[in-house]
Amino acid sequence: MTDGEIGHLLDELDATTDTDPDAALLTWAQLTAHPDWPALPAATRVAALDDAAAAYAGAGAGNLDRAATMAQEAFDAIAPDDPDRPYWIAMLARRVRERYETAPHAGDLVRLVELSRAAVEGSAPGTPELTLRLTALGGALRLHYAACGDLAELDEAVQVLRRARELAAVHHADPAPAENNLAVVLSDRYDRTGDLADLEEASAVALNASEKIDPADSGLSRLQNLLAALHLDRYERSGRAAELDLSITSALAAVTGAHGGSPELPGYLNNLGNAYRLRFEATLAATDWHSPGAVALDVRDLRGSIEAHRRAVELAPPDSPDRPKFLTNLGNILADSALVSPLRAALTRRSGCSTMRLRPRRPGRHIAPGG
Repeated sequence: MTDGEIGHLLDELDATTDTDPDAALLTWAQLTAHPDWPALPAATRVAALDDAAAAYAGAGAGNLDRAATMAQEAFDAIAPDDPDRPYWIAMLARRVRERYETAPHAGDLVRLVELSRAAVEGSAPGTPELTLRLTALGGALRLHYAACGDLAELDEAVQVLRRARELAAVHHADPAPAENNLAVVLSDRYDRTGDLADLEEASAVALNASEKIDPADSGLSRLQNLLAALHLDRYERSGRAAELDLSITSALAAVTGAHGGSPELPGYLNNLGNAYRLRFEATLAATDWHSPGAVALDVRDLRGSIEAHRRAVELAPPDSPDRPKFLTNLGNILADSALVSPLRAALTRRSGCSTMRLRPRRPGRHIAPGG
C-alpha cells in the first residue's frame, strides 16, 4: 500500500463517517493496520480518530462506549495551547452525552457538564461556534437538573440559552436548536415554579422555532409535542377553549410528523389523548342537560382520546417506564366512555337527565420529554 493509497483511505473515512458508518469502520481498520499509520502527522491521526469515533457513534448503541473512548484519545493528543482545543472538547462532550443518554451514569453526567462548560469558556467571544456550544451547555445543564433537581441549574440553562439565541441572530445562524432547548428549560422551570412568565416565554419561543425549523427535521415533531403540552398548561391557567383546540392541532402535527418506529411516538399519542379528553370534559361541563340538544352530545373527542391512548399503549415497549402511565390514562378514558353510553340513552328517553351529569375528571399530566 502506498502513501497515495493511505491518503485515499483517509478520504474514504471522512466521506463515509456520516453516510455509512459500517463502511467507515472497515476503512478505519485498514488505516490502523497499515505499517505507516504511526508515522502519519499527529494532526492527521487525530482527525481520523475523530472520524472513527463519529462512525462508532453512528453504528449503534453498542458502540457508544468505544466512540467515547476514541474521542478521549483524540482529545488527549491535542496540545494544551492548540487553538482548536475547544472543538475537541465539544466533540468529546458530544460522545459522552450520547453514551449517557443510552446508558445513564452519574460520572458521565458530571463530565458532560464540565466539558460543555470548558468548550464555552475556551471559545473566542463572538465566534459562530459559540452559539452551538452554548446550546449544548444549556442541554447538559438541563440533563443534570433532571437527575439532581437543582433549580439553580435550570436558571443557568435559561441564561445560557438566551445568550445562544441572541448570538444566533447576530451570526445569522439557525436559531432552532437554541430556541428548542430554551423552550424546554423554560417549560421545566414553569412546571417547578408555576411562574406564568416562563410559560408565556416558552410558548412564544417554541412557536417561533417551529416556524423556522426545516419541515424535514425530526426535531419539528418534538417542538409540536412541546407546543401541545404548553397549550394545555395555558388552558389550565386561563380556561380558554381555544388553547385546547391549538393543543390538539399541535399534538396531531407531532403524531403525523413522527415516523412509525420513533420511540417518541407513544408519548406524542398519549399527549394527544390527554388533549382530546380535556376538550371532551370541557364539552361535558358546558352542556345544558335540560336542553333538548343535550341528547346530541358530540363524542368525537372521546373517541379520539380512546384511539390515541390505545395506540400509545400498543406502541410502548413492554419495559417502557411510561407504559403504566399510558395504561392508566387509557383506563380512565374507557371508564368515562362506559358512563357516557347509558347517559346518552337516558337523555334519549328524557328521564332523569338533569341528575346524570358526569363529573369531569382531570387526567394526570404525563408529558413526554422534548430534546
